[in-house]
Amino acid sequence: MATWTPEEDKILNEFYETAPREIILAKLPDRIWRSIYKRSVILNLNRPKDDAWKKEDDDRLRESYSHTPWDILITLFPGRTKKSIAWRAINILRLTRDYEIVQEENRKTNLARRGVEYPTQSADVRDKVKATVQGRYGVDNVFQAAFRLKTSKRK
Repeated sequence: MATWTPEEDKILNEFYETAPREIILAKLPDRIWRSIYKRSVILNLNRPKDDAWKKEDDDRLRESYSHTPWDILITLFPGRTKKSIAWRAINILRLTRDYEIVQEENRKTNLARRGVEYPTQSADVRDKVKATVQGRYGVDNVFQAAFRLKTSKRK
């Protein structure tokens, strides 16, 4: 293993943190990437990860996360998943979604996937369940309906 020369260290200091890997390998033709990486650790040089979040990404996320539908958000951040966008927004940037936007997205998703517009508000769901139970079983809640079904099977 050849020792590193001051000229090679100078090249590494100049290019490692900003230049693409191919350029660095071309400037240091006698070195392999593993050797270059090990030397960068010794010199305390850091390369940004290709998928690292940049300040511009965070700014765009702050501007759009609360009110932009997911299908558009995903197009704003190519190469990122819904899960990674949500994790960054919630856990790192402490952002929240606008409740009305989320409800509207849920309504559209239900309509698109199932062809039916299901209620998304908890009060609406409660009222729909109550009406269904009353219509089918003539009682006020699911527990009474379950009890009635259970006792009718015993007879």
